[in-house]
This record gives sequence, structure tokens and C-alpha cells, in this order.
Amino acid sequence: MTDHTTPTKTCTKCGKRYPEAAEFWHAHPKSKNGLNAQCKVCKCAYARSYYPGHADQVKRRARAWDLAHPELVRQRKRDWRNDNAEWAREYQRHWYHANLDKVRGYSWRYRQANRDACLARGRRWRDNNRERFRAMQRRWDSKHPDRRRANKRASEARRRARKHEAGGTYTAKDIALMLRTQKRRCWYCQCDISDGYEIDHRIPLSRGGTNAPSNLVLACAPCNHSKYDKTPDEWNGRLL
Repeated sequence: MTDHTTPTKTCTKCGKRYPEAAEFWHAHPKSKNGLNAQCKVCKCAYARSYYPGHADQVKRRARAWDLAHPELVRQRKRDWRNDNAEWAREYQRHWYHANLDKVRGYSWRYRQANRDACLARGRRWRDNNRERFRAMQRRWDSKHPDRRRANKRASEARRRARKHEAGGTYTAKDIALMLRTQKRRCWYCQCDISDGYEIDHRIPLSRGGTNAPSNLVLACAPCNHSKYDKTPDEWNGRLL
């Protein structure tokens, strides 16, 4: 049964009549009834045929419109994310894993430019999520035992350096680089240190050495304990 209470409109393209409703027509503010002259089906078909040959023009017009209406663009994006929350999360996860290098580069530049704010935000989050933070640490430690040991050794060495008021500092990345450079061999006796090593200050901190990577080598426990607080010239090991 036809509803005669709703006015109808004829499409100028296909000649079909449809009710004057948003379901069938795109909005056109400059027309008398506020609707486009062509129905949605015809308008969409025309857009699909027009875009391949005019993609650059369409993109330029879209960018220009976005720059001229920033608040409206942000609101539309918020509304779309709210209406498509699950799809948006899945898309974000897929994009993140496909662009890890880009994300890490952006994150590094942001942290460098906002170091104090990032550190303060991190401290607040850890204070408010202590149990969750400890659980994250345990999971990370179980997945990266070598890096966990390297971080622990670096922390202990920094503590000793502060005690002796020695200059210089290093990170777990520096230790990982030393391990690769030394080909997982003790600096002094050349034994395999893949299963365990110690960080040795070639010039001991107690003798004025620094905590900089240039003064560090990786050694097996027997060599490091034997050398103790001696300089390489004073010790009978490898004089380097």
C-alpha cells in the first residue's frame, strides 16, 4: 500500500520516483527541498566511475575541506569510532603491527621532545597500577631472561659507580652490543660466556676508572674475580 502522506521525488538520472527521505537521497543544501537531484543509487554509481580517473583531484578537494573544517572532522571521527568501536580497535591493532618502525620512530621523537612529561606520566601510572605493573614486569622478565640479567647487572654497576662518584653511564643495549662484539667470549681468557658473564671495569672504579662503555668489557666470573681491583697491567690476564 502506497503512503501518500510522504512527498516523492523523481531521479533525474534513472527516472524512478522515491520518497523524499535520507534513505533514498543525499542532502544538497542549495536545492529547494534540500535533496540531491539524483537518487543515492545513481549518485554512488557515478562516484565509483568518476573516482578512478580523478583520484588526485578528489583527494585534494577532500584535504582542503578537512583543513577548512577541523572541528567538524574531529567530531565526525569521534562519532564514527564510537559507532564502530570493535572494528576501529581491530584496525588499529592491524595498522600498529604493520607499521612498527614508524610507530617506534614517532614514539622515540615524542619522548625526546617531552621527556619530563613522559617520565612523570609513567610514574603516576605505576603508582596507580602497582599490581598490574609488577605482573607486566614478570611477563617481560620471563620472555627476555638475557636482557633481564643485563639490566640487573647495569643497575648494580650504576650503584657502584655512584658510590665511587665515577662519571659515565651505560645501558643494557650497550652490554648487548659488547656481547655481540666479543662474540660471546670472555675478554681475557676467550672462554664461552653465553651462559653467564660479569661486567668488568678495565680501570677499576676504585682506581679512578669511569662507568662509560669505553671502560667496560665482559668477562667470565673466574677472570673477573681474579682481576678484582687490579688494572690490566697489574693482572696476569690478557693485557688489553
